[in-house]
Amino acid sequence: APVFGRDLNEEQRNALAQRMQSRPYAYVAQELAQLSHAPVLQADGTGLQPRAIGMRVYAVASLDGYRVLPGGLT
Repeated sequence: APVFGRDLNEEQRNALAQRMQSRPYAYVAQELAQLSHAPVLQADGTGLQPRAIGMRVYAVASLDGYRVLPGGLT
């Protein structure tokens, strides 16, 4: 399950640090992405309202630069 360091108290952070030091290969760190906003049709169809969205795209390095892969996760 994801763990957000900013939500942990000092004791929890220390416990997490110990677990990470004992098995560093089992953890991945990731920057918290800021969400964008997009217009979304209201459920009753009466109009649009702004909603937060996040979309991750995947890119790979090639000999001539980077390629964005088709698809993604929302």
